[in-house]
This record gives sequence, C-alpha cells and structure tokens, in this order.
Amino acid sequence: MKRNKHTESDVEPDEAVAASRDTGGVPDPDQPDQATTTGTTPNEKFVGRVAGQDVGYAEETGAEARADRSRDSDA
Repeated sequence: MKRNKHTESDVEPDEAVAASRDTGGVPDPDQPDQATTTGTTPNEKFVGRVAGQDVGYAEETGAEARADRSRDSDA
C-alpha cells in the first residue's frame, strides 16, 4: 500500500501529525462507486473528510436509528 504524505506550502512540516492514509482498494468494475474517493475501489486521492452520498448507505444508518430510538425513549 502506498501512503500519501503532503504538507501545505505555507506551513512547516509537523512529523507528529498523522496526515496520511493508506490507499488501496480492490478493483471491482461492478461497484457503483468505482474510483470515488470514499468507495472501496482503488483511488490514490487522499481526502481528509468524507462527504456526499454513499451508495452503500442509501437507507437509514445505524446511527440514525439509534438517535431515533433515543429520542423516542426520552419522550
């Protein structure tokens, strides 16, 4: 696996900061999120935060279900 390491041009490098992530993935042309930055197929782009629609979680997530249950039990 390849690691992406970069420092912005306007700051000094800080070796104590975890500013890299493993890249990799498994090639699978049948996946709808092929080559996206947040999918499980190969992509070399480092992203610090995930955003957008994840096709694997198009329905209610576990976190949403737990939040709903918590609100219902508080009422």
